[in-house]
Amino acid sequence: MSSAPIVVIGAVLIVASHLPLDPLSRSYPSSAAGAHHLTFTANDDWLQRRLDKRTFDVMLEEATREGEN
Repeated sequence: MSSAPIVVIGAVLIVASHLPLDPLSRSYPSSAAGAHHLTFTANDDWLQRRLDKRTFDVMLEEATREGEN
């Protein structure tokens, strides 16, 4: 059974692990939710650093092409 919070707003039931106003977390990376590219990579983890850079580049390209909205 999930420990996700359950919020009832009128006739709408929301079941979620994270909500938009929650603090930033590495497990809440949705760009639709206003994600920021945060890295938690160790300085000597070169593979993960390359992957993080690629992620940042793709997100920057998307933001440039589609705007902030």
